[in-house]
Amino acid sequence: MVIDAHGHVQRKLLAVSDDLTGATACAADIGRAGRAVSVRPWTVRPDHEARAVVLDSATRLESASVAAARVTGLIESWNVPGERAYYHRIDSALRGQVAAELDAVCSALGRPLVVAPAAPAFGAVTRGAMQRLGDRELPISRHVPPPLVEMAIAEVRGDALRPALAEAVRHGRSVVCDAETEHDLALVGAALRTLEATPVGSYGLGRAWACEDDSAARTRRGALAVVGSLEPAALAQVTAARVAGMHIAVLGSDLAPARSTLQRGDDVILASADPRAVPVASDPAVTSHMVAAIAELLGETEPCGLVLIGGQLASEFIRSAGVKRLDIICEPWSATPVVRLRGGRLDGLTAAVKSGARGSPDWLISSLRIVASIGCEARS
Repeated sequence: MVIDAHGHVQRKLLAVSDDLTGATACAADIGRAGRAVSVRPWTVRPDHEARAVVLDSATRLESASVAAARVTGLIESWNVPGERAYYHRIDSALRGQVAAELDAVCSALGRPLVVAPAAPAFGAVTRGAMQRLGDRELPISRHVPPPLVEMAIAEVRGDALRPALAEAVRHGRSVVCDAETEHDLALVGAALRTLEATPVGSYGLGRAWACEDDSAARTRRGALAVVGSLEPAALAQVTAARVAGMHIAVLGSDLAPARSTLQRGDDVILASADPRAVPVASDPAVTSHMVAAIAELLGETEPCGLVLIGGQLASEFIRSAGVKRLDIICEPWSATPVVRLRGGRLDGLTAAVKSGARGSPDWLISSLRIVASIGCEARS
């Protein structure tokens, strides 16, 4: 028996992914729950002493029959009923033999699935049981063995999530859960912990499922991004975040919904202008208004990380907050390091500061994820 730092008995964990990149991503996701995880190829001998293992089944390009047989064999040889909890990782774009593998998982374990394949960290959200990646919509339910129930986002965020999941599972029905944020996945993971159902996800659900208590749903704080640049790259990043379903607040609008979103544990983007109606030229007065808006948001909410886009905005805000220095933590992107703010009312906050002219359209989504992860670890 292994006891974690909080006095909880740690379950042995087993996860299977259909390729190595997915397996390593799954291991990193589970690792965010404080678990030491190893990734192993499907050909190695079972190690029943290992505490947490992600297996690469290498079935992405195999036939449906080979994929199903291999997944079944891995579960039968590695899984210890009553001792090792099982998680199945699928691709966020539903590539590979998803239907065959999920049918095999159901049969091998003899229980229904709870499928939450959203990966908000890189813009994949689930709405109406459809996996949405940019302008693509992929139906999920056809990959899940019947009978099944589709659970909308309002139900996921409601007080009756756990009873609703329990009712479906009791009747042998699998469930497809909508999710748009990491907090949504944390709610599903927390509800799953006491159910006889198999969790299925891509990236995000693994951490919530691997936690030994409800801390992922209870303590996760949102990160704040502030975009003060009208450069085409910055506007494209805001647009991509909007398409991904992230909360966008535009300067001059009511900030109460943004505050509530941060307090709920979800990320917020404050933009100086709506990319769909951008002014021809920037107004110097906008920067001071943006600084005031940031102060208003931070006055009642402590985010786990901060992203500042636009040099003038970043300079003025850092000075106004009384920050004395910025300590470099790492440099995930060229010329754009992650820093820790020192001094003033934001002392210890993790941040990234970027020029508005740099970065791919998905940079804002990924930067929030990285800054939030580093920030939460630093303050845990």
